[in-house]
Amino acid sequence: HELQSLHLQGNRITKFPWSFGLMKSLKVFQIQQNPQKYIRQNLISSTRELLQYMENRMTSDEVHALQEKIASTEEQRPTEVEVAEKRKESVIATQDVEAVSSSS
Repeated sequence: HELQSLHLQGNRITKFPWSFGLMKSLKVFQIQQNPQKYIRQNLISSTRELLQYMENRMTSDEVHALQEKIASTEEQRPTEVEVAEKRKESVIATQDVEAVSSSS
């Protein structure tokens, strides 16, 4: 599941990382009522415009480096099937331990 909503309003944040602009899954991104001075107030009310603005503030090298980092992280993340298999193995191992314990 991807992050779709991020509410950071009223947190005394003075600067937001431009890399937030790469979070394309965000449908709601609220940063109102923070003392930041880098983003115009008219951009803050629109998630799409805000994310686009933040992404545009990054250099192409920064965007490329972060996209590579994200891709490598996603490759390392286990799939849902792998997670389910690990859970199944864990349950079986627990049952085996309980069986040995109760027969002792």
